[in-house]
Amino acid sequence: MFYNLGNLGPQARSYGVMMYGTEAGYNNVRAQIWLLAANATVPFAFIRFCDPNMTFPPDRNENNIVYMHLPTSMFEPVLNLLRHEKVLTVYSAIGKGFPITENFPTGEGVILPPIKPPVSDPIFQP
Repeated sequence: MFYNLGNLGPQARSYGVMMYGTEAGYNNVRAQIWLLAANATVPFAFIRFCDPNMTFPPDRNENNIVYMHLPTSMFEPVLNLLRHEKVLTVYSAIGKGFPITENFPTGEGVILPPIKPPVSDPIFQP
């Protein structure tokens, strides 16, 4: 790893998602993802998402549980990390939380099939 972050703590082996309705969400949070280590019953991290008009609570590490806050625009990218990466943890330092993946080879990725143009689109007709 380029940076020595020391002990990064548990790796996420499962996660849960909760979303809040109403204009204000719940305690200024629109949605949250919690991360669980293997065989754990208590999350080691909560990644909470706030709308742009909401007041973002400060990130914190409390009783070895990381609480971090991101804009709702980051919900899908974080969910994609959880869906596709094998190693994910949350590092806490300087009063901030950081989702981290580790030591992946370059070129790792999903090979997508070639895109076929829609048959009905006249632009793609010979």
